Amino acid sequence: MLALSACGGSGEELCAANNQTFSVDFEEPVYNATLGSNTSIETKIFPESCRDFMTVTLRNGTLPQGLTIEGGNLKGAPSEAGEFKVQLAISGVSGYQAQSFAPSVAPRSREVTLFVR
Repeated sequence: MLALSACGGSGEELCAANNQTFSVDFEEPVYNATLGSNTSIETKIFPESCRDFMTVTLRNGTLPQGLTIEGGNLKGAPSEAGEFKVQLAISGVSGYQAQSFAPSVAPRSREVTLFVR
């Protein structure tokens, strides 16, 4: 994960700070899901207080049908079996201008493998 370089505050104030860094990560690098069963894979967002101000998107890979990104987490009932390598990325944070949130500055994305059987 990226290191925090923060100022004080919380919520929107903290998330719009010019020296704030962000990251998205997973608890585990590999997850198993059962075909047709509700699945919830939670991400770790840093700082967590900024989750509501972030846009987390699929950067690489394809999610199995039935699984979507909701609030930065993977949720749903996969209706497609197989191995899926996906990379989620923080693609924006409310209050940041594009030039201060350049995707080339440090990794703001993480890859996870999902086995659906």
